[in-house]
Amino acid sequence: MQRAAFLLSSFLIISAGAAGCDRRALTAPTQVVSEQFSGQLAQQGANAHPFTVQEDGPVSITVLSVVRETPPLPEDAPAPDTSQPPSTEDDPTAAIPPPIYIGLGIGTWDGVTCGVIARRTDASLLSSISGTAVAGNFCVSVFDPGGDVVTHPVNYQLEVNHY
Repeated sequence: MQRAAFLLSSFLIISAGAAGCDRRALTAPTQVVSEQFSGQLAQQGANAHPFTVQEDGPVSITVLSVVRETPPLPEDAPAPDTSQPPSTEDDPTAAIPPPIYIGLGIGTWDGVTCGVIARRTDASLLSSISGTAVAGNFCVSVFDPGGDVVTHPVNYQLEVNHY
């Protein structure tokens, strides 16, 4: 009985001490903000999309779509044969196009430039990058990961979730 009273009084003292701390550290963020950005990435290009984090908490950026534009055929090129669909009996993966890789990063936004602080150079469909951010101005950077990996313009759409 004496031990239970000691543990209860210790808990109350610790609780009273915690009540004097910064309450922001004890509360969870209130509501997720979801933003979508889209654009076109050119060979050796880079794009920045700024966003503002209102409350400290997790941030994630996901590639929702990435599609390479089909280059136009030269004027003197013969028209493709569309009378028969391409055969995939010998190679079942022949109909699956290879992934398109783009560079994806998160950085701080100063109103003009995106100072990338974390990035990946192998982002493709449904790839993501995530971390924790304090309230402030941030940006998503989308870039040609090798300077010449993107051979034709690439259209992309991203989703950023933060607080």
